[in-house]
Amino acid sequence: MNKLQIQIHELLKHKYEAASGRKMVTPKGLLASRNRFIFENVSDNLYEPMSEKVSQQYRDAGGEEALEKMHSLRSSAAMTYNIFGNDTVRFAENPFVSAGEYNVCYEAVLETVPGLKEQDRIDAVISNEKEIDFFEMKLFEPLYHKTSFAHELSSLLEDAQHYAYTDSAFPFMESIRRMRGSGIVRYDACQMFNHALGIYNYIRKNELAVKGKKIKLINCIWTLENPFGDEEEKLRREFDNVFFEEKTEFAKFKECMFNVINLFEKKGIDFTISLVELKDLLPAMEFSEEKRSWLNRYL
Repeated sequence: MNKLQIQIHELLKHKYEAASGRKMVTPKGLLASRNRFIFENVSDNLYEPMSEKVSQQYRDAGGEEALEKMHSLRSSAAMTYNIFGNDTVRFAENPFVSAGEYNVCYEAVLETVPGLKEQDRIDAVISNEKEIDFFEMKLFEPLYHKTSFAHELSSLLEDAQHYAYTDSAFPFMESIRRMRGSGIVRYDACQMFNHALGIYNYIRKNELAVKGKKIKLINCIWTLENPFGDEEEKLRREFDNVFFEEKTEFAKFKECMFNVINLFEKKGIDFTISLVELKDLLPAMEFSEEKRSWLNRYL
């Protein structure tokens, strides 16, 4: 880890301890110094015990390893679960998600290329009779991710014969062409591209079930306001630049997806792609006072 990443870990640890009212307990022994941002007990990193149904959804996605990763202070999967919980979640009026109660599902499969062994998965899906929202959640990922779109994209998606529906091939391949020259490296455009394709295939496969529903692909990112003091101006500039790049490149990504968004529209599907900061999303969610206070660790 570089200095910025270490400092952000320390800050997140401090916020956890302040919000939870307890010290972070880490593994002991020879690897203690390397594990200072790992919880000894995963339960300490979760607001409430995970139901067997939710545990199985994570196991289906990545075996026991998927649950083991939630020991990490920076686990976006743990953050996602802490926010959406075991069963249902409620939203008040807000600009991002329609008000109401939603069922929650984790690590949902989104088929991109028919027959592919490793299919796309998305962090969380919330749904009710009027809306389906697909959430890609980011905690520390923007601080680490810097890879070209072309490097991460499956070569299969550059051949029209690998698309499940012939009408989707040109719009998605045109978006690939646009993104190759976009200079996007910080923002995980490849992952969001795959999500959009998987969502389109899901809708086409379940047309009657989703008819008339709003469909949203939401990239929710964790950010902090002024995490460093004046004495750490260099780190503050570096941190601010990471998220400036993230937001700027998302705007480029959305421009590159113009043909894809048009494809949904032509099919009569109310589909949107948005980038939302967690600090703006959390106030719109209905929690107990105890849980809201505990979630301050992410604010």
